[in-house]
Amino acid sequence: MIVNRLRRNLGRLYWTFRDQVCRRTWSFFVWKRPSEPPQLTQGRIILAGKGDERIGERMAALRGAPVDRYSSWLAAGHWALYAVGPDNEIQSWIWFTVANAGSQIAPFDFEIDMKVPPGVGFLWDAFTVPAYRRQGLYKALLVRSIDECFAHGAKLVWGHAQITNRSREVIRTTDHAGETTIQAMRIGPFFRISGPGFHRTLSVRGVLEMDPLLSVGVNADNAAS
Repeated sequence: MIVNRLRRNLGRLYWTFRDQVCRRTWSFFVWKRPSEPPQLTQGRIILAGKGDERIGERMAALRGAPVDRYSSWLAAGHWALYAVGPDNEIQSWIWFTVANAGSQIAPFDFEIDMKVPPGVGFLWDAFTVPAYRRQGLYKALLVRSIDECFAHGAKLVWGHAQITNRSREVIRTTDHAGETTIQAMRIGPFFRISGPGFHRTLSVRGVLEMDPLLSVGVNADNAAS
């Protein structure tokens, strides 16, 4: 009994330590113009915004996330594109933010938010219900969301994926204009974010500024190409 208890305690310590000390690497992609989105073989794509909080509740239930989180994103002015089948069941979605009048804070990853500068669209939090994966839904929503960003006034659109995620390979098949690698190292409550010519230390729930992070990275990539 003592041995089993010790193993359980060591297991808890391992997972706690693993979450507190870890690395993550993202590929950031930029689009400078809209393109023709692929068509769904069945179903349709719908845009949700302010006033569509009930849609956020349905997404949260499918994702197993807190209901108020998704509803609050819509109420705060973020957008969600979602695909439904012939039965009107939600199959997949992607969120995006377009900063128009001023900068806007958007959810990002790794317990960090992103400060999106004016005139920029930012894609984040894509998800497909497991039963509907490998049907081309993600790419259809991805390209459509890029078009929506431009339609809502964006001059540039940025998206991202972890380098180990299959979505990165899907993004690479789109008409993107460049890719930049950003690395993050977490030690306890702090993050070290590094990219080409960029280094910042943030705390948990900190805000990462997109402009210095990615404009420097894009320039560096262009100079190297």
